[in-house]
Amino acid sequence: DPSIVAQLSRTAYGKSSRYHRFKKTNDAIIAILINTLTLLIGPVNRFQEELIYKKEIEEFFSYVEEIQLPEGNLFERLKLLQLKGAFDLKCGDKEAGEAKLRQSIQILNDLGANGIANNTTIYLEQILSYINIANSK
Repeated sequence: DPSIVAQLSRTAYGKSSRYHRFKKTNDAIIAILINTLTLLIGPVNRFQEELIYKKEIEEFFSYVEEIQLPEGNLFERLKLLQLKGAFDLKCGDKEAGEAKLRQSIQILNDLGANGIANNTTIYLEQILSYINIANSK
């Protein structure tokens, strides 16, 4: 149940706040927040459905901003860019969401991570496909 995951993630973030100055704690909390955001945004095949957890998603994005990801956490920064793009798409801002996902694809290609870039391209195409199907009904 996504609401239980959100509550557990919220609790983990709150209880870890006094340890944010420690890298291992931040790494663990960032991983939890990214996984929670991924779950709350939902899978591609349910992208046309109403966004139930918008408030919670915005809350967890704000937690990530409070932690202030170090510059060296490039993978996490890129994953967050993709999640923000997916969230924009889910909220109906097709232009901004698609731009963020395409930006992440370009960065991956520039870094030679062509397999991950290809997977992200497929992810974006699937989302757009489901959005187009929903809009044509």
